Amino acid sequence: MPRKRVISLESAELELWRQSIGKSSGKLSEKLVLQVIGECLTETQSLYLNDYYFCGKTMYEIASERNVSVSTVSRTVSRAERRIFKALKYCVRR
Repeated sequence: MPRKRVISLESAELELWRQSIGKSSGKLSEKLVLQVIGECLTETQSLYLNDYYFCGKTMYEIASERNVSVSTVSRTVSRAERRIFKALKYCVRR
């Protein structure tokens, strides 16, 4: 019998948010997103996120340029996404 994968509601919301990145939903202002990125992320998270989403680099390219493993880039981008999501979720629900 196959195992069912149980995920939290927050994980599901985060996945939907990740899929919507880059689509013009118009729900959040660019200014708010940039403010959250500037205030909530470490310098490394901000650099990797910028390279990945805004410069269109692959995680392999980022890892190669920064002399780190692809796994490190992946984990750093995931942490950054979670931080942004939590901050924006709080701002929107207030």
